[in-house]
Amino acid sequence: MITRQKQTGSLLLATVLLMTTMLSGCSAHRAASKDVENPGDQPQAVEKTVHNLWEDTSITGTPKRVVSLDFSLTDALTALGVQPTGVAGTGQTQVPEYIQDRIQGFTYVGERNDPNLDLIRSIKPDLILADPDRSKNVKAPLQSIAPTLALNDSSYQEMIENLIVLGDVLDRKEQAEKAKQELLTKISSVKSKVEGNPTVLVVGGFGDDLTVWLSNSFVGSLLKDVGLTYEMPGQKIDNLGGNDVSVLTMEQLAQMDPDYLFFYGESLLYRDDPLYQNLKSVKNHHLLEVDRNLWSRGRGPIAAGKILDEALPLLTSK
Repeated sequence: MITRQKQTGSLLLATVLLMTTMLSGCSAHRAASKDVENPGDQPQAVEKTVHNLWEDTSITGTPKRVVSLDFSLTDALTALGVQPTGVAGTGQTQVPEYIQDRIQGFTYVGERNDPNLDLIRSIKPDLILADPDRSKNVKAPLQSIAPTLALNDSSYQEMIENLIVLGDVLDRKEQAEKAKQELLTKISSVKSKVEGNPTVLVVGGFGDDLTVWLSNSFVGSLLKDVGLTYEMPGQKIDNLGGNDVSVLTMEQLAQMDPDYLFFYGESLLYRDDPLYQNLKSVKNHHLLEVDRNLWSRGRGPIAAGKILDEALPLLTSK
């Protein structure tokens, strides 16, 4: 009897020890599995080297706080669905009117030509977008604040390239491709409706000065690609903001006498001028007064589409 009890007790103890060992083993296995599945290290942020017009720039991860120092860059961010943390403007305009309803919650950092560097620094951007000419005097300070990309917008083709670059940097590739295809589709559609390769110019008038966008400018290249003849090969005037614009007199404009004229600025100053009144575009009602911020300063994918929307009714009118 005693022997049988001892045997039973020994068997129970062995069973308990075995179960404890098994449970310990299972716990150890679960712990080991957890370590394999979740080692505790966060995924490494990808580092990209981005070529731009100043120099190659290293960007780690996806920027979330972006400062835009030109209207064209603010336009591109808007097309990508990215809200800028800071923007620069000009005069009374912080954001161009044609995209104001799509941008909110930003900090205004001052003039495009002379942004407030202390204010930019205070909002802690992780990416700054700059115009290579307009921002050249503050290049070094900008680069000391955050990675900076200098992107040109001389032609609409360059603008599309910038859009693709920003789509990659900001993890918005699909949005960039969509915006690109929408613009190319619109260009093709407008081109199919324009007849006869008519001549055209985009001119700004302020006081005694007329400024005109050159053939290889943003708006010049855009209008040429929809089948218009845009002939203004003059020299770029550097003191006009670094853009691809030149100057001409009313006499020169009258001599060129384009079929269509898109005009922004103080047009009332010219309406009593006989040379202005005798322009072919004026007499044929082929002149359209346009918004400077859209036609001159926008230079982004949204601006390009809106320019074509405004131009098409005039270009197809009889």
